[in-house]
Amino acid sequence: MKTIFIGPAGGGKTPANGASIKNFHILKRLSSLIDNLLVIDTENWKKNPLLIVNLLLTILKNRKAKYILSLNTGSANKFIRILNILAPDAQIIYWVIGGSFAKRMKKKEFSPSSYHCISKIIVEGESMSQDLSECGLTNVDVLPNFKIIKNSFEKSGSPTFPIRFVFLSRIIPQKGCDHIIRAVSELNMEGYGDRFKVDFYGPIDSSYKSVFLNAVNSATNMEYKGFLDLRNPDNYVNLNAYDAMLFPTIWAGEGCPGIVIDAYIAGIPILASDWNLNKDYITDKETGLLFKADDSEALKKSILNCILNPVMLGDMYCNIPEVLKKFDIVNVLDKRNLKRLRIIDL
Repeated sequence: MKTIFIGPAGGGKTPANGASIKNFHILKRLSSLIDNLLVIDTENWKKNPLLIVNLLLTILKNRKAKYILSLNTGSANKFIRILNILAPDAQIIYWVIGGSFAKRMKKKEFSPSSYHCISKIIVEGESMSQDLSECGLTNVDVLPNFKIIKNSFEKSGSPTFPIRFVFLSRIIPQKGCDHIIRAVSELNMEGYGDRFKVDFYGPIDSSYKSVFLNAVNSATNMEYKGFLDLRNPDNYVNLNAYDAMLFPTIWAGEGCPGIVIDAYIAGIPILASDWNLNKDYITDKETGLLFKADDSEALKKSILNCILNPVMLGDMYCNIPEVLKKFDIVNVLDKRNLKRLRIIDL
């Protein structure tokens, strides 16, 4: 049976976003295991209408093939409906990207009946699997997000003052940047300003740039440091110099952010909002701290907890190396898991 993979994978260039990076590595693994693998790379498909024509022709010529869809939620829904009409005998595997699918299903934006024909729906966390089960879907399985882990770093002992926190993501309000700024400002007013520091890395959204930089520059213990490209493994050394990561995201599309795994590769715990799949990847008080989402006060208390109890961070450092093994691509995309999920033949 021919296997056809549909999803963004860089369009022949170095992939730059989470979905494309993930698919790029999935395909690198599958190409060594599946002889008859056809890839339809949908990167920037809106600028290439011929790609859709080619995709429809491919479906018409391969009505009994195995299709692996690794697309954003809206696009996947459209392709599943197309396959149900044009190729009702096809075997479909839906590799879910991001964390919005279950929420949208629970809001009845999608009909569960459209997904009953799918061989496997692969999600990144148990909480999403449970949500989809409550919607009546019984064909859901869990496979965590992953990274290629060539080198990892460890920390030992307890941090000294000032405790160094790092934020590494897109600089937008939806990633919780406003909450960090507010929490830092309040802790500074309460007299803790000389005991901690927060550095920000990441591209700044143009509509947010002036507000963000004005706020950051108004405090001596906040600094914007530019872009830290973790595609260069050497930059994990820079990340390892910090004591903990901040990730108060409230972004609707958040699945399992690769940045959680990046923190673990660097050997540092992560203070994160209890949002979407974060709780599936962060064990509270063992590999990080979870706090109420969209709540500056909750974030502030978590930061203060680290300031008042640095030994707690030292204890977390010891737990991270073992947890990291669960997200190594070698362990996640092994033959046993790929057979279980029907991606490769039994």
